[in-house]
Amino acid sequence: MMVCYCSNMNMQDIAYDGERIQWANRSIRSPEATFGQICYNPGGFCGPRTQRYYELILLQSGSCVVTLDHVTVFPSKVGGLYLFQPKHLEQFQYDAGGASNHWWCAVHPMALPPETRLALDTMPDGFAVFPSECINHILASAFSLGTALSESHSVITALAIAIFAEFIHCAQRKSVKDVQVTKAIQYMQDHLSDEDCLKKAQQVAACAKTAFTYKFTQVTGKTPSRYLWQLRTERGIHLLAASGLSISEISYRCGFKSPYHFSRCVQQLRSVSPRALRQAAWND
Repeated sequence: MMVCYCSNMNMQDIAYDGERIQWANRSIRSPEATFGQICYNPGGFCGPRTQRYYELILLQSGSCVVTLDHVTVFPSKVGGLYLFQPKHLEQFQYDAGGASNHWWCAVHPMALPPETRLALDTMPDGFAVFPSECINHILASAFSLGTALSESHSVITALAIAIFAEFIHCAQRKSVKDVQVTKAIQYMQDHLSDEDCLKKAQQVAACAKTAFTYKFTQVTGKTPSRYLWQLRTERGIHLLAASGLSISEISYRCGFKSPYHFSRCVQQLRSVSPRALRQAAWND
């Protein structure tokens, strides 16, 4: 967890007890993603640090109490795969009586598909599942690459994206979503630029407007309208990084009424302007 995920990370963002860490000789990374394993000696800790990535952490032995944003949230359990999201202040206090081992996978937000980020953002920070066999196989595949050459970077990033996709799959199996809401979300994803997208999504769900809003909010934590605008914004952010389309063209393609509306939504979601976001993505 102490490995730098990209060359521009500031080491001042990280605090830890170096004398109580055994550096495991298992880490592999690309510019966008990192897989790693580490052992903390008794009383070791990590943080406080501001998370800048989406990260999955699995405690293999020992114990750990996690503090998020200065509030002690939970003791992490051995065998649980926990999600940590960008922008939160984190601190990890490990077992005082014995060594604690864990592995992690971290990926830069811009490396994940918009739909994956949106699904992760609907989960609470520290959300956990038990890893599937698929996750174990992906992890083994990543570490089998050894010290990765630049030719392996695309494989590492692809494996990181795959492990987050499977995490979402495990989460969906853990708490089965309402079928009507699932159908509505799928329609939104396929028709997000349509002016009547929200109305048609409700029709696809075959649900009265009030009941639809209630069910949708219960499942996703967002109203249908807010979910759609976030989905449109995420798609626009993806196009900013992956295409040379103008900001105006992207805004209309994603269902926004104007470039100003798109810019305001990007600012609210990422705290930067579309132009600055594109420049940062292209520079990276």
